[in-house]
Amino acid sequence: MNMGQMLMQGLTANNPMVAQIMQMKNSGMTPQQALQQMAQSNPQMRQIMQGGNPQQAAMNMLKEAGVDPQQFMRQANQIFK
Repeated sequence: MNMGQMLMQGLTANNPMVAQIMQMKNSGMTPQQALQQMAQSNPQMRQIMQGGNPQQAAMNMLKEAGVDPQQFMRQANQIFK
């Protein structure tokens, strides 16, 4: 197994959404088809696909995960300085 395969295996093992995206890619779906399928089961993705604000959807996802969006942004800004 090469390094790229090991990295993808680690990502998919820890993140069901990444695993879903890789499965869609491997099945031959186009990006548009994959997004439409994801929107059927993910309310935030549905909101974005219907013209919603991606930043607001991300903030809502953080809140649902129990993460303070403002604190997350402060920490992200520190990391990427």
